[in-house]
Amino acid sequence: MIEKIEITDVNNPIISIYNSRAETALYRMNEPKPGIFIAETELVIRRALNAGYSPISMLTLKESLDNLSDLINDCDRAFISDDLLNSINIVNSNSSIYSDNLKVYYSDYEYLKEMLGFPLTRGVACAMQRKVLPNVDEVLKDAKNIAVLCDVENPTNVGTIFRSAAALNIDAVILYGSCSDPLYRRSLRGSMGCTFSIPWTFCKDLYAVKDKGYLFAAFALRDDSLTLSEFADIKTDKKAILLGNEGYGLSDEIISMCDNVVKIPMREGIDSLNVAVASGIAFYELSK
Repeated sequence: MIEKIEITDVNNPIISIYNSRAETALYRMNEPKPGIFIAETELVIRRALNAGYSPISMLTLKESLDNLSDLINDCDRAFISDDLLNSINIVNSNSSIYSDNLKVYYSDYEYLKEMLGFPLTRGVACAMQRKVLPNVDEVLKDAKNIAVLCDVENPTNVGTIFRSAAALNIDAVILYGSCSDPLYRRSLRGSMGCTFSIPWTFCKDLYAVKDKGYLFAAFALRDDSLTLSEFADIKTDKKAILLGNEGYGLSDEIISMCDNVVKIPMREGIDSLNVAVASGIAFYELSK
Protein backbone atom coordinates (compact mmCIF):
# COMPACT_ATOMS: atom_id res chain seq x y z
CA MET A 1 0.00 0.00 0.00
CA ILE A 2 1.23 3.49 -0.89
CA GLU A 3 1.24 6.17 1.78
CA LYS A 4 1.87 9.73 0.56
CA ILE A 5 3.17 12.15 3.21
CA GLU A 6 3.80 15.84 2.73
CA ILE A 7 6.95 17.15 4.38
CA THR A 8 6.43 20.40 6.24
CA ASP A 9 9.44 20.33 8.59
CA VAL A 10 12.97 20.45 7.18
CA ASN A 11 14.22 18.79 10.37
CA ASN A 12 11.82 15.86 10.15
CA PRO A 13 13.95 12.88 11.32
CA ILE A 14 11.92 10.40 9.29
CA ILE A 15 13.70 11.50 6.12
CA SER A 16 17.18 11.89 7.60
CA ILE A 17 18.47 9.21 5.24
CA TYR A 18 17.96 11.64 2.38
CA ASN A 19 19.58 14.74 3.82
CA SER A 20 21.72 14.19 6.89
CA ARG A 21 23.34 10.78 6.82
CA ALA A 22 26.65 10.27 5.06
CA GLU A 23 27.01 7.62 2.38
CA THR A 24 29.20 5.53 4.68
CA ALA A 25 26.58 5.72 7.43
CA LEU A 26 23.90 4.44 5.04
CA TYR A 27 26.24 1.68 3.87
CA ARG A 28 26.81 0.49 7.44
CA MET A 29 23.30 1.13 8.75
CA ASN A 30 22.30 -2.48 9.39
CA GLU A 31 25.66 -4.12 9.98
CA PRO A 32 26.43 -6.95 9.84
CA LYS A 33 23.54 -7.07 7.34
CA PRO A 34 23.56 -4.89 4.19
CA GLY A 35 22.73 -1.21 4.55
CA ILE A 36 20.87 1.03 2.12
CA PHE A 37 21.61 3.35 -0.79
CA ILE A 38 19.85 6.27 -2.47
CA ALA A 39 18.93 6.01 -6.15
CA GLU A 40 18.16 9.27 -7.95
CA THR A 41 16.25 9.87 -11.20
CA GLU A 42 13.53 7.69 -12.66
CA LEU A 43 15.97 5.92 -15.00
CA VAL A 44 18.32 4.82 -12.21
CA ILE A 45 15.44 3.77 -9.95
CA ARG A 46 13.88 1.67 -12.71
CA ARG A 47 17.18 -0.03 -13.46
CA ALA A 48 17.56 -0.82 -9.76
CA LEU A 49 14.04 -2.29 -9.67
CA ASN A 50 14.78 -4.39 -12.75
CA ALA A 51 17.87 -5.72 -10.99
CA GLY A 52 15.77 -6.85 -8.05
CA TYR A 53 16.52 -4.17 -5.46
CA SER A 54 13.76 -3.44 -2.95
CA PRO A 55 12.55 0.13 -2.25
CA ILE A 56 12.18 1.42 1.31
CA SER A 57 10.72 4.88 0.70
CA MET A 58 10.65 7.65 -1.90
CA LEU A 59 11.16 11.41 -1.93
CA THR A 60 9.80 13.61 -4.69
CA LEU A 61 8.45 16.98 -5.69
CA LYS A 62 4.80 17.68 -5.08
CA GLU A 63 4.33 18.69 -8.70
CA SER A 64 5.91 15.40 -9.87
CA LEU A 65 3.54 13.05 -8.07
CA ASP A 66 1.16 12.60 -10.99
CA ASN A 67 3.92 12.17 -13.58
CA LEU A 68 5.63 9.59 -11.42
CA SER A 69 2.53 7.55 -10.69
CA ASP A 70 3.71 4.58 -12.80
CA LEU A 71 7.10 4.57 -11.09
CA ILE A 72 5.50 4.85 -7.65
CA ASN A 73 3.22 1.91 -8.44
CA ASP A 74 6.17 -0.16 -9.67
CA CYS A 75 8.07 0.66 -6.47
CA ASP A 76 5.06 -0.37 -4.44
CA ARG A 77 4.98 -3.75 -6.21
CA ALA A 78 8.68 -4.23 -5.45
CA PHE A 79 8.38 -2.83 -1.91
CA ILE A 80 10.63 -4.44 0.68
CA SER A 81 9.01 -7.69 1.73
CA ASP A 82 8.32 -8.88 5.27
CA ASP A 83 10.73 -11.77 4.75
CA LEU A 84 13.53 -9.41 3.76
CA LEU A 85 12.64 -7.00 6.53
CA ASN A 86 12.81 -9.79 9.09
CA SER A 87 16.18 -10.90 7.76
CA ILE A 88 17.71 -7.47 8.34
CA ASN A 89 19.37 -6.93 11.69
CA ILE A 90 17.79 -3.54 12.46
CA VAL A 91 18.92 -1.71 15.56
CA ASN A 92 16.33 0.48 17.30
CA SER A 93 17.77 3.74 15.99
CA ASN A 94 17.27 2.61 12.39
CA SER A 95 13.83 1.02 12.65
CA SER A 96 12.04 4.28 11.84
CA ILE A 97 13.11 4.15 8.19
CA TYR A 98 11.28 0.86 7.65
CA SER A 99 7.51 0.50 7.61
CA ASP A 100 4.68 -1.75 6.50
CA ASN A 101 3.79 0.55 3.58
CA LEU A 102 5.74 2.31 0.86
CA LYS A 103 6.00 5.89 2.08
CA VAL A 104 6.26 8.57 -0.59
CA TYR A 105 7.43 11.86 0.94
CA TYR A 106 6.87 15.03 -1.06
CA SER A 107 7.06 18.80 -0.88
CA ASP A 108 7.51 21.75 -3.22
CA TYR A 109 10.78 22.56 -4.99
CA GLU A 110 12.07 25.33 -2.75
CA TYR A 111 11.25 23.48 0.45
CA LEU A 112 12.99 20.30 -0.67
CA LYS A 113 15.98 22.34 -1.86
CA GLU A 114 16.20 23.92 1.61
CA MET A 115 15.82 20.53 3.27
CA LEU A 116 18.42 18.76 1.14
CA GLY A 117 20.81 21.64 0.62
CA PHE A 118 20.68 21.04 -3.15
CA PRO A 119 18.00 20.61 -5.83
CA LEU A 120 16.49 17.12 -6.00
CA THR A 121 18.02 15.52 -9.09
CA ARG A 122 15.30 15.25 -11.75
CA GLY A 123 12.62 15.33 -9.10
CA VAL A 124 12.81 11.94 -7.39
CA ALA A 125 14.96 9.84 -5.07
CA CYS A 126 14.39 6.37 -3.67
CA ALA A 127 15.95 4.72 -0.62
CA MET A 128 16.66 1.09 -1.45
CA GLN A 129 17.88 -1.96 0.40
CA ARG A 130 21.35 -3.20 -0.52
CA LYS A 131 21.95 -6.84 -1.36
CA VAL A 132 24.64 -9.11 -0.01
CA LEU A 133 27.53 -8.77 -2.45
CA PRO A 134 28.44 -11.88 -4.46
CA ASN A 135 31.89 -13.35 -4.00
CA VAL A 136 34.64 -13.20 -6.62
CA ASP A 137 33.94 -16.74 -7.85
CA GLU A 138 30.30 -15.88 -8.56
CA VAL A 139 31.12 -12.64 -10.36
CA LEU A 140 33.82 -14.17 -12.55
CA LYS A 141 32.06 -17.46 -13.29
CA ASP A 142 31.45 -16.72 -16.99
CA ALA A 143 33.51 -13.52 -17.37
CA LYS A 144 36.10 -13.21 -20.15
CA ASN A 145 37.09 -9.54 -20.35
CA ILE A 146 37.04 -7.77 -16.99
CA ALA A 147 38.02 -4.47 -15.40
CA VAL A 148 39.86 -4.31 -12.09
CA LEU A 149 39.69 -0.94 -10.34
CA CYS A 150 42.49 -0.35 -7.84
CA ASP A 151 41.99 2.58 -5.44
CA VAL A 152 39.77 4.57 -7.84
CA GLU A 153 38.40 6.95 -5.25
CA ASN A 154 36.27 9.46 -7.15
CA PRO A 155 32.62 8.28 -7.21
CA THR A 156 31.92 9.93 -10.57
CA ASN A 157 34.90 8.14 -12.12
CA VAL A 158 33.72 4.80 -10.73
CA GLY A 159 30.23 5.39 -12.13
CA THR A 160 31.53 6.45 -15.53
CA ILE A 161 33.77 3.39 -15.73
CA PHE A 162 30.76 1.17 -15.01
CA ARG A 163 28.78 2.93 -17.73
CA SER A 164 31.56 2.35 -20.27
CA ALA A 165 32.05 -1.25 -19.12
CA ALA A 166 28.38 -2.07 -19.54
CA ALA A 167 28.21 -0.39 -22.94
CA LEU A 168 31.41 -1.91 -24.34
CA ASN A 169 31.02 -5.57 -23.43
CA ILE A 170 33.13 -5.84 -20.30
CA ASP A 171 31.81 -8.89 -18.46
CA ALA A 172 32.52 -7.93 -14.85
CA VAL A 173 34.11 -5.30 -12.61
CA ILE A 174 36.28 -6.05 -9.57
CA LEU A 175 36.99 -3.28 -7.04
CA TYR A 176 40.14 -3.44 -4.93
CA GLY A 177 41.60 -1.25 -2.20
CA SER A 178 40.09 2.16 -1.46
CA CYS A 179 37.67 2.25 -4.41
CA SER A 180 34.54 4.34 -4.01
CA ASP A 181 31.36 2.32 -3.67
CA PRO A 182 29.44 1.87 -6.97
CA LEU A 183 26.12 2.46 -5.17
CA TYR A 184 27.02 5.91 -3.82
CA ARG A 185 24.80 8.64 -5.25
CA ARG A 186 27.44 10.23 -7.47
CA SER A 187 28.57 6.83 -8.69
CA LEU A 188 25.04 5.85 -9.67
CA ARG A 189 24.48 9.20 -11.40
CA GLY A 190 27.74 8.75 -13.32
CA SER A 191 26.79 5.25 -14.37
CA MET A 192 23.21 6.20 -15.32
CA GLY A 193 22.22 3.04 -13.44
CA CYS A 194 24.49 0.81 -15.55
CA THR A 195 25.95 -0.41 -12.26
CA PHE A 196 22.94 -2.72 -12.17
CA SER A 197 23.71 -4.14 -15.63
CA ILE A 198 27.08 -5.75 -14.90
CA PRO A 199 28.33 -8.19 -12.22
CA TRP A 200 30.70 -6.62 -9.67
CA THR A 201 32.09 -7.03 -6.21
CA PHE A 202 34.91 -5.93 -3.91
CA CYS A 203 38.03 -8.06 -3.61
CA LYS A 204 40.74 -8.10 -0.93
CA ASP A 205 43.26 -10.25 -2.82
CA LEU A 206 44.05 -9.66 -6.49
CA TYR A 207 45.57 -13.12 -6.78
CA ALA A 208 42.07 -14.49 -6.22
CA VAL A 209 41.35 -12.95 -9.64
CA LYS A 210 44.64 -13.60 -11.41
CA ASP A 211 44.73 -17.24 -10.39
CA LYS A 212 41.57 -17.82 -12.41
CA GLY A 213 43.62 -17.54 -15.57
CA TYR A 214 43.33 -13.85 -16.43
CA LEU A 215 46.05 -12.09 -18.39
CA PHE A 216 46.65 -8.97 -16.28
CA ALA A 217 47.38 -5.70 -18.06
CA ALA A 218 48.44 -2.72 -15.94
CA PHE A 219 47.51 0.63 -17.46
CA ALA A 220 50.50 2.76 -16.51
CA LEU A 221 52.74 5.48 -17.91
CA ARG A 222 55.81 3.39 -18.61
CA ASP A 223 58.03 3.23 -21.67
CA ASP A 224 58.44 -0.56 -21.46
CA SER A 225 54.84 -1.09 -22.47
CA LEU A 226 52.57 -2.47 -25.14
CA THR A 227 50.24 -0.32 -27.15
CA LEU A 228 46.57 -0.86 -26.50
CA SER A 229 46.09 -2.52 -29.90
CA GLU A 230 49.02 -4.88 -29.25
CA PHE A 231 47.43 -5.98 -25.99
CA ALA A 232 44.04 -6.39 -27.64
CA ASP A 233 45.63 -8.65 -30.30
CA ILE A 234 47.02 -11.12 -27.76
CA LYS A 235 45.20 -14.42 -28.18
CA THR A 236 43.84 -15.54 -24.83
CA ASP A 237 40.41 -16.31 -23.44
CA LYS A 238 40.61 -14.09 -20.35
CA LYS A 239 41.91 -10.55 -20.05
CA ALA A 240 41.88 -8.14 -17.12
CA ILE A 241 42.43 -4.40 -17.45
CA LEU A 242 43.81 -2.89 -14.23
CA LEU A 243 43.10 0.81 -13.68
CA GLY A 244 44.64 2.82 -10.85
CA ASN A 245 44.13 5.80 -8.59
CA GLU A 246 43.42 9.25 -10.04
CA GLY A 247 46.56 10.73 -8.49
CA TYR A 248 49.27 8.07 -8.33
CA GLY A 249 47.95 5.36 -10.64
CA LEU A 250 48.78 1.72 -9.91
CA SER A 251 51.30 0.84 -7.22
CA ASP A 252 54.61 -0.79 -8.15
CA GLU A 253 53.48 -3.88 -6.27
CA ILE A 254 50.37 -4.25 -8.42
CA ILE A 255 52.25 -3.53 -11.64
CA SER A 256 54.83 -6.20 -10.74
CA MET A 257 52.15 -8.88 -10.60
CA CYS A 258 50.81 -8.00 -14.05
CA ASP A 259 51.72 -9.83 -17.25
CA ASN A 260 51.83 -6.68 -19.38
CA VAL A 261 51.99 -2.93 -19.01
CA VAL A 262 49.83 -1.00 -21.48
CA LYS A 263 50.11 2.68 -22.35
CA ILE A 264 47.76 4.82 -24.43
CA PRO A 265 49.90 7.04 -26.72
CA MET A 266 49.36 10.76 -26.16
CA ARG A 267 50.52 14.03 -27.62
CA GLU A 268 53.85 15.27 -26.31
CA GLY A 269 53.42 17.40 -23.22
CA ILE A 270 50.25 15.62 -22.09
CA ASP A 271 51.18 13.03 -19.50
CA SER A 272 47.91 11.28 -18.69
CA LEU A 273 44.20 10.81 -19.23
CA ASN A 274 41.41 10.80 -16.69
CA VAL A 275 41.00 7.20 -15.54
CA ALA A 276 37.36 7.05 -16.67
CA VAL A 277 38.28 8.36 -20.13
CA ALA A 278 41.16 5.88 -20.37
CA SER A 279 38.85 3.04 -19.42
CA GLY A 280 36.43 3.87 -22.23
CA ILE A 281 39.24 3.85 -24.80
CA ALA A 282 40.57 0.55 -23.43
CA PHE A 283 37.16 -1.14 -23.33
CA TYR A 284 36.39 -0.06 -26.88
CA GLU A 285 39.68 -1.43 -28.23
CA LEU A 286 39.21 -4.69 -26.37
CA SER A 287 35.63 -5.06 -27.60
CA LYS A 288 36.79 -4.91 -31.23
